[in-house]
Amino acid sequence: MHWQTHPLLDEPRLKSIALVALIIVFTIGVTISLDGAVYGLITLVVLTLSMSRYLLPTRYELDDDGLEVAHLLRSQHHSWSAFRRADHHRDGLFLSPFAESSRLDSFRGCFLRYGATEDGAASAIEAFVRAHVPAR
Repeated sequence: MHWQTHPLLDEPRLKSIALVALIIVFTIGVTISLDGAVYGLITLVVLTLSMSRYLLPTRYELDDDGLEVAHLLRSQHHSWSAFRRADHHRDGLFLSPFAESSRLDSFRGCFLRYGATEDGAASAIEAFVRAHVPAR
């Protein structure tokens, strides 16, 4: 099972336009206030990379061995045994290595975003994950 999400295209246009405009405004503001194009370029790179999960596509692949998440030039493979909990959210599933909620969830967990998949596909993804990871 595999799919790709691209929140910049999947989310409402106004939200995406506002984010891109905000990045551009901050970049121009830093360039002008610090009187240097290099600072503006650094700002643009840092903001773009920090928002890359929203701005650029992410590819997910699930199989019986585990899951693979590919984003930018990086691909991560996680085995199902690494996860002890799956939490349902409005736009995806959060997989955690902890049986109970922890402050470390956001650092160690993995969020599977459904994206613009059909409702049936989202249900199939959730059923597949639930077969390998227990629900909370």
